[in-house]
Amino acid sequence: MSVLILGGGIIGLSIAYQLARLGKSCTLIEAGIPGQEASAAAGGMIGPQMEAHEPGPLLELGLLSRKLWPTFVAQLEKDAQMPVELRRFGAIRVALEPSQAKELEQTAQWQKAQGLRLELLDTHEARALEPALSPGVLKALHFPEDLQVDSPALLRALLAATLNLGVTIQRKKAQAIVERQGRVIGAMVEGQQLEAEHVVVAMGAWSSLLQGLPLPAQSIYPYRGQMVEVEGPRPLFRHFIMATGAYAIPRTDGRVTLGSTMENVGFNKSNTPQGLGHILSMAQNYCPQLGTATFLRCFAGLRPATTDTLPLLSKTPQGLVLATGHFRNGIALAPITAQLVAELVCGKTPSFDLRPFCHTRFANTPT
Repeated sequence: MSVLILGGGIIGLSIAYQLARLGKSCTLIEAGIPGQEASAAAGGMIGPQMEAHEPGPLLELGLLSRKLWPTFVAQLEKDAQMPVELRRFGAIRVALEPSQAKELEQTAQWQKAQGLRLELLDTHEARALEPALSPGVLKALHFPEDLQVDSPALLRALLAATLNLGVTIQRKKAQAIVERQGRVIGAMVEGQQLEAEHVVVAMGAWSSLLQGLPLPAQSIYPYRGQMVEVEGPRPLFRHFIMATGAYAIPRTDGRVTLGSTMENVGFNKSNTPQGLGHILSMAQNYCPQLGTATFLRCFAGLRPATTDTLPLLSKTPQGLVLATGHFRNGIALAPITAQLVAELVCGKTPSFDLRPFCHTRFANTPT
């Protein structure tokens, strides 16, 4: 069974890895260096609880993926023969204003009603857990089961593992879906028609540029996120920290990744003084010590957004598999996406209800 995977970010690589482990013959098409677009700029948060603002299918999918992460990493390390840093210290969401504190209280209430683990902390309790937090933190939520991963290490391991398992990678640009007699049979790749039994679209923000995609225009679009990396003399945090509009992700060597902006500016990955100023200003609000850290670099990535912020996970009647539009959750949802796509490719009933993520939810979409 041959599978053509269009897109080599975290989602495409994870799908190729999963299918290759099942013995499928896979070819992955990626115009750039695999894993070096939005995935490389990702912070590596696996925080379905911390990111959630309400119950729903996205939270349920995220919780299931979080459960898969330890096994996913353990197997990946064996297949890649290199380490992947999965940190299990949890996450903390902080409130710096009374309205934000009220929102945290409401989040604690509904998540506890869902049977999820978390702790609502006052200022002293939050600073006892993370002393570098500002005294201006009014309240905090501690999510002990959320995780974080070193994104560059993860992507290096995924690329190595897929190659070790025999996946073919072509550094070329996918241009269009090819159909014959009402069935998807392959794709046009730089003027050459490549045929396969199954075609998977995992091109992230670039999915919208693929001709023949059965979606209305602008269903998927790029959303820029600017990031800053700084370094202190010692690690400031163990948990990753989220404030309204900002976050800090610690690394074991003292580096801290700060993010992020949310900008609908098309395919523009530039850093701007305004964006970087916002990130650095917010960082000092919840952790004053970040203001004296050493600036290392700034960078940006293009998240694949959808008009309703939910990913696309479905199979069309023509046999095309869609696995794109993960927005802020590409890293977090990689293991469950790979598992579900493998089930779709192998003709199995998906182990999770994919109806909320089906392409037919968009108006004027062919069924």
